[in-house]
Amino acid sequence: MPARIMHSVRHTLRWQNDQHSWTMDALSEATTLRRTVTLAAHRVHASNDSATTL
Repeated sequence: MPARIMHSVRHTLRWQNDQHSWTMDALSEATTLRRTVTLAAHRVHASNDSATTL
């Protein structure tokens, strides 16, 4: 019986670990995406400014 409990605990921990790494991947992807969008917005804004000054 104890062996089965240990196996179950180990399995649960491994599953939580997988979920955690998946969440971290999703978060870092979202951060990268937000950064890209922000950079693109700055570029558009900068080109608008230079077009106005011309």
